[in-house]
Amino acid sequence: MCPVGAIHPDKPFDFNACMTHNYRDFMGGFEDWVQNIVSSKTVKEYKEKVPSDESISKWQSLSFGAQYKSAYCMAVCPAGEDLIGIYKEHRKEWVEQIVRPQKEKKEPVFVQQGTNAEEHARLNKNKEVRLVDNIIRPQSISGFLTGARITFEAKRAQSVNMTVHLAFTGKEARTATIVIKEGTIEVTDGLKEKADLRIECDSEQWLKIINKEISNFDVLKLLVTRRMRIKGNRKLLRKFQHVFVIKKLSTSIFVSSYCFEDSIRRYTEYSLKKLRKTLLLCLNYTFTLTSAVIFFYQILTFNIHTRLPISLFKT
Repeated sequence: MCPVGAIHPDKPFDFNACMTHNYRDFMGGFEDWVQNIVSSKTVKEYKEKVPSDESISKWQSLSFGAQYKSAYCMAVCPAGEDLIGIYKEHRKEWVEQIVRPQKEKKEPVFVQQGTNAEEHARLNKNKEVRLVDNIIRPQSISGFLTGARITFEAKRAQSVNMTVHLAFTGKEARTATIVIKEGTIEVTDGLKEKADLRIECDSEQWLKIINKEISNFDVLKLLVTRRMRIKGNRKLLRKFQHVFVIKKLSTSIFVSSYCFEDSIRRYTEYSLKKLRKTLLLCLNYTFTLTSAVIFFYQILTFNIHTRLPISLFKT
């Protein structure tokens, strides 16, 4: 019944799918809307990003309070003493009169790209799928760890198995372990099990990275100055960031980490090349000098043995 498939009979509740659609006019969707306004250079560009009906919806929410996009789970649920009896006795009529109209209602459905919610929404031809972002900006490490559970996308993690240790220092010192295993996530305090990847970072700087408040160059400086350290298999960084439904999550970490490694590699290759060239040059000079010494030695030796006048060797 849920247009984004947030409720499953045998799976955990997909909070992020529900929040992205049903709470589109609340904080996460509102901030995405503001960013669309700011990033649009013209009215035409804005309308390409935000259809008129969504702009009207935002105006309505600003005027009368944020409105829910869908509460079908509650609308069709027969739970309760006053309804369960009617549902049991007239199940067919219940589906026809209450459930079917909601499913056949033509309306936009807001989902994030590459998620189970998108896949589910596209199954219903009566729904217009709109790809959006749900902006989440944690203000604390605790908020970040909670957000990791919310923004985790099981579909992207079906073949991902890793244990990540997080060690935060500075203002909000804390350690945590994130275990991703076959489409599930577990976030716990403390460092547990053997880590495949370990990230150490100043807590304030980490939040700036997550909220995209600093550039790739700034992250590179953190790596160079050892204020952030990444240990283990760095290639897992790409998989780690991919399982979360946050636009460009930790891209700067991935890019800067590999830029840092690439810079070190390039500098090492350049240094070895220069050293090789210098050694060859030195060897060349040494060989030339040695040859010259041997040559003059032979001349002098020849002069002594043959008792030739020394004036023959003057120029």
